[in-house]
Amino acid sequence: MRRKPTGIGTRNKTVPPYSAPEGRHSKRNAANERASLIVNLESSREKIPCHIIDMTQEGFRVRGNFGQLKRGHVVELNPSEGPSYTARCRVMWVGKPGSTQDGEAGLELLLLNPSLDSRKG
Repeated sequence: MRRKPTGIGTRNKTVPPYSAPEGRHSKRNAANERASLIVNLESSREKIPCHIIDMTQEGFRVRGNFGQLKRGHVVELNPSEGPSYTARCRVMWVGKPGSTQDGEAGLELLLLNPSLDSRKG
């Protein structure tokens, strides 16, 4: 019988225990990185500042002001600090206003592209 996790610690931060849906086996890694979410809305591209809360091999959980973001949108996630990459993702869920996930969104990783820029050391 497996013990339930009491929390996952990363860099002195702990992510609360999480009951993963069937088929998900990746552990969440806590993060607190500034990033930008690039969203194509109708005929314009919108750059939304956000924070990466945590990540797994399958995707990211981000926090920001995602007023027009909808499930199914394909977006790009670009961290503002640390290793430089662009992650093409599909929005899997957007937190409902007033809920504990208000202001958060879950992103499924579709493609990860390392970038070459001045942040690379």
